[in-house]
Amino acid sequence: MKYNMVINREERTMLNFKINDAAARSALNEILKEIPSAESLTGELTAVPVESGLTVKVTSGGGVLGYSDRRSLCRALGVYLRHRDEVGFEASESPCFETVGMMADVSRNAVLTVESVKKLARLSALEGMNALMLYTEDTYEMKEYPYFGHLRGRYTAAELRELDDYCDLLGIELIPCIQTLAHLNAIFEWPAFAAYRDCDDILLTGEERVFEFIECMFKTMSENLRSRKINLGLDEAKMLGAGRYLAQNGYKKRVEIMLDHLKKVTELCKKYGYAPRMWSDMFFRSLNNGLYRVPGTVIPKEVVDSVPPELTLVYWDYREPKKESYDEMFRQHKAFKNPIAFAGGDSTWFGPVPLTRLGYRATKSALASAREYGATEAYCTMWKDDGAACSFFSSLHVLFAYGEVCWNGDDSEDNLRASMAVAGINFDDMLSIEDINALPTRTQVGESEANPSRYILFENPLTGKLSAHIPRGSGAHFAAEGARMRECAERAGEYGYIYDWLASLCDVLAVKAELGHELYEAYQSGDRETLAELGGERIDTLKALLEDFKAVFRERWLRESKSFGFDVMDIRIGGLAAQLDTAQYMIKKYLEGRLDRIEELEAERLPYGFGGNVKADGDTVLLNRWERIAGQVVSNMYGY
Repeated sequence: MKYNMVINREERTMLNFKINDAAARSALNEILKEIPSAESLTGELTAVPVESGLTVKVTSGGGVLGYSDRRSLCRALGVYLRHRDEVGFEASESPCFETVGMMADVSRNAVLTVESVKKLARLSALEGMNALMLYTEDTYEMKEYPYFGHLRGRYTAAELRELDDYCDLLGIELIPCIQTLAHLNAIFEWPAFAAYRDCDDILLTGEERVFEFIECMFKTMSENLRSRKINLGLDEAKMLGAGRYLAQNGYKKRVEIMLDHLKKVTELCKKYGYAPRMWSDMFFRSLNNGLYRVPGTVIPKEVVDSVPPELTLVYWDYREPKKESYDEMFRQHKAFKNPIAFAGGDSTWFGPVPLTRLGYRATKSALASAREYGATEAYCTMWKDDGAACSFFSSLHVLFAYGEVCWNGDDSEDNLRASMAVAGINFDDMLSIEDINALPTRTQVGESEANPSRYILFENPLTGKLSAHIPRGSGAHFAAEGARMRECAERAGEYGYIYDWLASLCDVLAVKAELGHELYEAYQSGDRETLAELGGERIDTLKALLEDFKAVFRERWLRESKSFGFDVMDIRIGGLAAQLDTAQYMIKKYLEGRLDRIEELEAERLPYGFGGNVKADGDTVLLNRWERIAGQVVSNMYGY
């Protein structure tokens, strides 16, 4: 089945827009590209200015859209389309956040194509959002530094300008979202940047060449994006000052290094006319032994007074389902004299299957708290940790929730079901994607973090490193989920490719899930017949399904993203295929008497264990690092 990501319906609709502003009319026609029924719409829509917010009135021949700016006009169209059959319907809405939008992570292998970014912009505009950030660590072109983003699918200056113009047409501010301290490990793969490194993925602060490098970032963004807001990053530099900086300067408190660096970076902001934002965690980590969320944290007055007043602090929190946790963190942030923004998440960073129920639940609690505590800005982040396996379009209900909460405060399932249906998106099917991870022993789907679909996919069944966390009955569960995903695909329209891809994943998992258990038990019990079947026909079937999955995955990837980065998936999927070949070889050699024993199947199988970021729900866990799943690989890479 073929699905079109973008359908140009501009000249096919019978809907007539009466508005004098040609650019605004173009914006409305762009929005119609996301409306499956656009070609059948008829009638006349008159757009009239209003003082603030938006108004909508449905008449027998069309309707009247009242708008105060471009984003309110785009949302007014969406509200009208939702109620177009209700003659006499009237509504008025005003936003509770000055800025609401999304942030797409395009630094973890997958770099969205220009057309995919435009699609996300249209969906955002339909919901009345007025901001979009592309999280670019090194994935933008800086001609002065040719190795910056080299071979990573970076955006060219022309692409950034094209996206900026397009977003501006829709009333969306394309805000630069960069890193000016840490999370820059990709550049340190190149010897050209060796002298710029403190340790890990952190820049060597205090060095003139480093500030020249950072200024080039500002210059590049200033030349290509019209926004005067900028997110500086500055987060998760946990080892700041502990590497080359320590050797050159001696020991200095992390918070002091951070504030010195921040002062210089904000001076660059002033030079280029930027109103800066930064993730707020470093102020808390420096006081809490590296931890961000510690109840009762008191920010010292000297720290509060040292933060530049023009800096907006972005409190980020993605996973907590209880509102009380967000309330506590907002109270702590209130100690600062700075504006506070909030960034939640859509939970698409746990592998191929997004935690759609948890993401929705956390969003409801987080935004309720953000409204109560007066956050000025709210962003839905789409992080893509450890390789960007998940589709950018597989958790859109969370994105829609941000728009609905901002404009009418209604994050209910019924409201989201109706608003998403306008764009041809099935809320219930999308929400249910997380159920792929609902293995038989799980009890807290939607409340806890566990990603068995990811670690079952990449675990080596011969070693069974994670077998203790793969409950019996998992194979049958994945088989049923694969069938259900195909049913979802049939009614998903242009988004059907996502469900087909997930169905292909489930096909693999249905055969692979309990293979490790079965190999171990057959070997330990001396059941040579079963061992022969598993090492022969079963693994042959699995390898064929894995090859099919890779092909579907590649098509899904190229539909959304640039081709750079899929080589990581080639390595990971190819590595699994190689492990299966070795398993077959070892089993065959053993059964033929050419090998006395299979050492991997002799070893005791222990639980992976808990603590740190490894959490449990039933027999399942959260484990999101490929190299930790796939084998005894040692790596200091973060997030790639």
